[in-house]
Amino acid sequence: MKVALVTTPPRRRSGIGDYTRDLLPHLARHVEVEVFVEDGLEGGEIAGCPTRPLSALDPMKVDRILYQLGNERCHGFMLPAIREFGGTVVLHDWVLFDLAMGGVPGLESGGLKGHLAALKAGGLSQARVYARARSARRQRRSPEALVRELKERVGGPGSFSLLEGWHDWEGEGRWSSAWSVLSVELQSAGELELVVDLPAGRTLELLGAEGPLGSLQGHGGPKLRVPLPGDSQVVMGLRVAPTTPTPEQRRAQDDRILGAFVRSIRVFCGGAEKTLDLTGEATGSARMDPLARARFDLPLNRPVVRLADAFLVHSDWMRSRILDQRNAPTPIGLVPHGSTPFTEEADREGARRALGLPAGATIVTSFGAIQEHKRPEPLLRAFALACKEVDGLHLVLAGEDRLEQLDLSALVEELGIRPHLTVTGFLSEEDITRHLVAADLCVNLRGPSTGGTSGAIARAMGVGRLVLTSDQGEQAEWPEACVRRVPVGEGEVARLQELIVELAGDSGSRLQAEAAAREFVRDASSWERVGASYAQLLDLLPCHRSRARSLISEAVDAADERRRDRREQSP
Repeated sequence: MKVALVTTPPRRRSGIGDYTRDLLPHLARHVEVEVFVEDGLEGGEIAGCPTRPLSALDPMKVDRILYQLGNERCHGFMLPAIREFGGTVVLHDWVLFDLAMGGVPGLESGGLKGHLAALKAGGLSQARVYARARSARRQRRSPEALVRELKERVGGPGSFSLLEGWHDWEGEGRWSSAWSVLSVELQSAGELELVVDLPAGRTLELLGAEGPLGSLQGHGGPKLRVPLPGDSQVVMGLRVAPTTPTPEQRRAQDDRILGAFVRSIRVFCGGAEKTLDLTGEATGSARMDPLARARFDLPLNRPVVRLADAFLVHSDWMRSRILDQRNAPTPIGLVPHGSTPFTEEADREGARRALGLPAGATIVTSFGAIQEHKRPEPLLRAFALACKEVDGLHLVLAGEDRLEQLDLSALVEELGIRPHLTVTGFLSEEDITRHLVAADLCVNLRGPSTGGTSGAIARAMGVGRLVLTSDQGEQAEWPEACVRRVPVGEGEVARLQELIVELAGDSGSRLQAEAAAREFVRDASSWERVGASYAQLLDLLPCHRSRARSLISEAVDAADERRRDRREQSP
């Protein structure tokens, strides 16, 4: 069997790209695979297979077309191929909001075209959600109004600070959002200087309470210097437009709204110079766009779910959703998410020394980017309560901070757990494995969920670690012997606290769960077994409809040819 595999190009950072890289060598043992990626991003290899542009795919020359598709903006290029050729979709997520924003024309820009696109991609109920979110976006306070409001609200001395709309410090500066606000205390008239990196095609405006103070164009000079009045308190806003994600953001799957990268802000007044400390906390984070906030109510997946010929999924929960939406018999194969068995002897203490984690502590590790829907606040509150009952606990948040609304630092200070907490930031593959080995207990929570089976849980299983998971949707299908389930919402903090306390003092239960996880990987979810299952299921699932139509046409043409031959041969 010859399979055309459509996936993320290797140069893009992608969880589904990582999945494809792990699967491909094992699938290629059973079928012939050609790999296709977005046009212009071909070149390089995935697990030894060269990548070709999707435009080079001839559906008549392959037996199956297989799409590795999920809620990644960069997967939008697959939608026209699914519509034209059909094929089998490995559906990694039910909610495809980010993909739709990148691949369905009109959704991002709004207007009548956007509303019609939402209706087509999500149906009437989702179109209504989309309309409400677009309306909320239009009704947000303008930058000018916010600056005037904050000028009246901010008072007192020493207010040289960041106010609303700033992302976290990143080592050499910090990103503004579409509009961000700061305040400066002045005793007399002076000047303010901004040093920024402004992406090409963008315009930065500096706004005062009475209107614009100055502007800067992308690819112009990196500095903007403007005069300031002698008010005791000057409140200013930075407005940047457009904020369409840059190619770098798309490659990194970074869905933040980014304006300008601000490297320094200085004030010159009365012969003195003062530099704003950009590393400090902003009084308000970059506020989430109303449309992005509604993402879990906007699956927008009809261009995939209604048009694919067949599916491979990792959970019965996902299978049921597909059947409900299509309301017709649909070929769907169920295959476990793959895991890589950890073959080396797991040296917990050695891993802890390498990572600088406390020796002898009970390490609780939550994996993946820190985002609201991954339940960091309930986990932190439960951990703080557990620390009052058990000595020697240490929590690791193993991922980069992508929180839009929750102030992580403020919550940690409120709970008084900073000495017992490590936040790693983005991790290399090597350090992810080290943190898994170092952990006594892993945590992977969801609520709400995009419906995607967690690759982090699969990876923890490969190392043989007990995982605390949310008791809902696709997460509820992990083997009971390998996980402990936690309700989402009511009772969540209490149950997390109970489990952390109980398991910290019960190494026997942890060891039993670790053995069960290794057994599950060995018997069901190793990549070797998953690759074989893919091949078996693809053989049973139908070929893509473009090939099926052609085969029917060929059969009809052959029958016509035989009839003509018989007529010509008859006397």
